[in-house]
Amino acid sequence: MKRIAALILAASLTLWLTACGGGGAITPQAAIETYLTSLRDGDLESMKSVMPAAQVAEANQAGAPTAEDSAQAKEMMKNLAWVIGEETTGEDGNTADVKVMIKFGPMEAQNVFHCVKEGSGWKVDITKGAMGMGMPQ
Repeated sequence: MKRIAALILAASLTLWLTACGGGGAITPQAAIETYLTSLRDGDLESMKSVMPAAQVAEANQAGAPTAEDSAQAKEMMKNLAWVIGEETTGEDGNTADVKVMIKFGPMEAQNVFHCVKEGSGWKVDITKGAMGMGMPQ
């Protein structure tokens, strides 16, 4: 039950951000690496740099997590690990789907992250799948 609560809390932290997104990452894989590292480390500033501006703006309306909630989520997410796999780029060159093996303690699942090109950088579209981790394959 605590694990489920932590995942819900982590999703809340993912959605709450404090400003517009930054420039993004140079590749979809780099965006995902930044996103997951930020999620694991509880670094919302870094996380928002690889999220589309519209999603960051929407998240601003959700309200800030408490310090206690943030600390609990960070403690639970320290066991998050991943292996980034194959990328499939859309025909227009502005979207990409990337397979990622997500490991959380003893659990693991193949996921697909959807990335979009925004300006000159790549962003992780968190509206595609739970917590931006995509749908299990």
